[in-house]
Amino acid sequence: MALADQSESCKQFIRVGITVALLIMTFGTALFTFFPHILLALFNASEDMLAIGTIVLQRLSMCFLMAGVSTPLSSLFQGMGKG
Repeated sequence: MALADQSESCKQFIRVGITVALLIMTFGTALFTFFPHILLALFNASEDMLAIGTIVLQRLSMCFLMAGVSTPLSSLFQGMGKG
């Protein structure tokens, strides 16, 4: 296999990996942003915990999309021996 073919194949795997990770993280972001009370209800949260936890989960979810990009790239660099 020629180097150009390997390069294109590698780029395609990176794009697919980042796309899949972003889709999963987008789902998680939506879940944490719009339905935090349902997630907290799984733990029999008190009213105080619901009030605090709702805000925390919504703010925490803001980082998910960046993690959807950084996680596949981190794995890529580790696989290349540069991470």
